[in-house]
Amino acid sequence: MFQKSTETIRRWFSRSQGRPDSMDPVFGSALPLSENPLAALGQLEMISRRMADGLLSGKHRSTHRGGCTDFTEHRPYSNGDDVRMIDWRMHAKNDRYHIKQYEDETNLKAILAVDASGSMSYSGKQRNGANAASKFDIARTVASCLARIMVRQRDAVGLAIIGETISNTLPPRCRPETIIQLNEALAVAKLQGRSNLGACLTETAARNRSRGMLILLSDCLCSLPDLKKGLLAWAQAGHDVIVVEVLAADEIDFSFRGSMILENLEQPGQKLDIDPGNVRHAYLERMQKHRAALRNTVTSCRGELISIRNDESIGDVLKRFLQRRASSAGGASAGRARR
Repeated sequence: MFQKSTETIRRWFSRSQGRPDSMDPVFGSALPLSENPLAALGQLEMISRRMADGLLSGKHRSTHRGGCTDFTEHRPYSNGDDVRMIDWRMHAKNDRYHIKQYEDETNLKAILAVDASGSMSYSGKQRNGANAASKFDIARTVASCLARIMVRQRDAVGLAIIGETISNTLPPRCRPETIIQLNEALAVAKLQGRSNLGACLTETAARNRSRGMLILLSDCLCSLPDLKKGLLAWAQAGHDVIVVEVLAADEIDFSFRGSMILENLEQPGQKLDIDPGNVRHAYLERMQKHRAALRNTVTSCRGELISIRNDESIGDVLKRFLQRRASSAGGASAGRARR
């Protein structure tokens, strides 16, 4: 199923080369999804909750001081300052020269870190018995949607395909062809090996020094202490951290019946013969504890966690997420204005 999906995307990319407007993935034909998620998102935008370093005019509060948007404070004039920034009204009041300082709004540099470890190939079955979309299918669809939104609002988007190691990277760019390049990289990614998210995130953080955003898309079935180290490497450098937890419905509900054999997708050859009824209670309890610990891990890194199942509407989940961030950003701006 995955190989067939990849081949379909490749054919679409070859037709789309040289046509910057053709940036939407062919969700209906390339992936086993019943929707085009972008249709639900309309003109929603991705807003950063933290300050960003950038050069272009954009949507996000900057660490640099400049000559536009929100006024912050005055400071005494110094030799070499731009005389155009002098506040002449204040000069008229106290006969002293003061410079007006502002907070820039700037473009964001975001890195989409997509987990390509072996476990991301799991899909499970739909209720009608048909193959569901794999976790990696969901992750790359979400990545493509978010990249499209950010490029549309003049933000730079990069990619890191991670797993046991970092298998591919694309530096942040804000160009129409960025979406095609990102989708091409995700279409040919090989799902294999163990999950080593913590080390991979730490390494990518060292490569991205400008404050921006990290969006991790993974099932997060890994060592949470190691994951925390990787997320902290980004959070402590001032990045806005978002974790998108992607799971199959079977992994959450454990709705299996009858005797079955489980295979370790990250270590081929390891198999386990089980009776689902005998282990269901223990499995659900451990999964619940793991997911609660994941939420605490992300929160402790000042990040935001989004959870999505492969039987949910991707468009609806992303819509709620973007609306929530826009609302919180608006509230924070209003609070600063009142102070």
